[in-house]
Amino acid sequence: MSDKTAALSKCLQEDLTGILDDYQLEFTFSGSQPIWPDATVQQYQAFALGRSLFKKYNEKDTPSDGACSAALSKFLKVNERCKDFTPEPADIRDEELLNGVANVIEKFWYVDGETPLVSTFDQLYDRGRLGSGMNRFSRGSDLYTKIWDSPLSATSESLLYIWHRLSLRDVRWAAAERHRHKEHGTHIVAGNKLSFVNKNVAVARCISTEPTVNMWFQLGLEDAMRERLSHLYCLRLEVQQDINKALARRGSKTGRLATIDLESASDSVSIGLLKRILPPDMFRWLMILRSPVTHLPNGREHVLEMVSTMGNGYTFPLQTLIFTAAVITSYRHLGIKPEFGGSAANRNLGVFGDDIIVDSRAFSTITRLLRMMGFVVNSDKTFHEGPFRESCGGDYVSGHHCRGVYIKRLRTTQDYAVAINLLNRWSAATGIHIPRTVQYLGSRPGLLQVPGYENDDAGVHLPLDMVRGVERLSHGLIRYPSWRAKSATFSVAKDGSIVMECREARRNTNPEGLWLAFLHGDIRGYRHTLRQRRVRYTTKHKVSSSWDTLSPQCQALRLDWRRWSDAVYYNFTL
Repeated sequence: MSDKTAALSKCLQEDLTGILDDYQLEFTFSGSQPIWPDATVQQYQAFALGRSLFKKYNEKDTPSDGACSAALSKFLKVNERCKDFTPEPADIRDEELLNGVANVIEKFWYVDGETPLVSTFDQLYDRGRLGSGMNRFSRGSDLYTKIWDSPLSATSESLLYIWHRLSLRDVRWAAAERHRHKEHGTHIVAGNKLSFVNKNVAVARCISTEPTVNMWFQLGLEDAMRERLSHLYCLRLEVQQDINKALARRGSKTGRLATIDLESASDSVSIGLLKRILPPDMFRWLMILRSPVTHLPNGREHVLEMVSTMGNGYTFPLQTLIFTAAVITSYRHLGIKPEFGGSAANRNLGVFGDDIIVDSRAFSTITRLLRMMGFVVNSDKTFHEGPFRESCGGDYVSGHHCRGVYIKRLRTTQDYAVAINLLNRWSAATGIHIPRTVQYLGSRPGLLQVPGYENDDAGVHLPLDMVRGVERLSHGLIRYPSWRAKSATFSVAKDGSIVMECREARRNTNPEGLWLAFLHGDIRGYRHTLRQRRVRYTTKHKVSSSWDTLSPQCQALRLDWRRWSDAVYYNFTL
């Protein structure tokens, strides 16, 4: 722990004195034991803040060697567990449950009972796209660079051949592909490449960089599965997180809903499990598009016993489907009617990846089925008794918000502004004032004062009656400075050449590729915005006509203006 995190931790302990006694404070800031059973709502909230504050803290952009080693060890262990795994029902009831899961997925895959969801590569190609991250051998993370100014990669000659044949259907795309192929060529690779990103202090997160062609088709399948989940089960993944949060809140008040979390869920979907529960043609599509091996950081290649890794395009909807099928099957076995549609108040289940919410009466049956399918229930993050529930980043105790604040770093002045804004919102949501903590962060020189509707990294959010040093114009307008992230861009000159306006690798001109990127919406006003590895800021002066407007983040926490402004006032003045 650094000097500033130690000082900040001491300030927080002093702020929480009175809500927590000395023993409870020591218990909160050390160890990993769960909270005491008779805790009050405010003690839950204080406990959560103490545990979370530096859980994900890392001054560096990359995780430590120790965190990477722990992540790799865990990944290899889970992969080995998937090897030769097949579900083993203990009795006739288990067999019926497993068959029920297979039947639900079969109904999902065959749209009208006979027609499969996907039957040709044309369907995947038309739905395909690339994500915001890198692909193997790509020279950048933007669409233009990955598709039209980089080597293309795939796990087989047949996938590359299909890609080239399908690209010939469009004259412009074919011309762009010929230009790209002449400049960069193609690569056949054994599989994806494993790397690490920050997760928490102890363990990093494993992610896999997929071959470009594989990823395009994987995300085509993902789009088809996502659409089918929405149509059949009202699971719209773009909004399901909010629904899960509302269900978790209701479960914490009534006790009638349980929240389930799984350990390494995406890595635990084994080939043996899918052979047992998937229709054969669906299983074949998954196997064709996946990466059979992964390239480890030490340079060695390791055979993947899991079906897909975090980074594969179809991983998330696949696990959502599997867990939804498990819930539906368990409900039918127990005579509970699954309620999918309508608002969260009318639903009795919610699945978003491995964030699962179920009727508490079905908890033991569902967890038994999940274990039989090779998944490990995370007992530390699974709740079916007591007043606490958590799902999709929403933590609730007896209906009250009690999620802590995660400070990821305190390297720049903008980092301090983000931390202050997060802590002030937490204070407003919980009613617990933490003036020493906020004022310690607020002592950072150079902090700007901005309206509450600005981004958290634009400056410190303050009510207008607390603001000093801004320019008050006529008609109630306020002129103020704020931070804005600099855009990393390249522009297209009049002669069609590319002009780099950032410290990225130089892009080559592919005329038809630039035209296609423009049609896709990536190039606007002759300029293409690129993803930044490290954000850099500039100061911009703005004018506000409605300074005291509540931010969307406060509205999501159901805060009113008075509650938020009072929390900010007390934290900065007490």
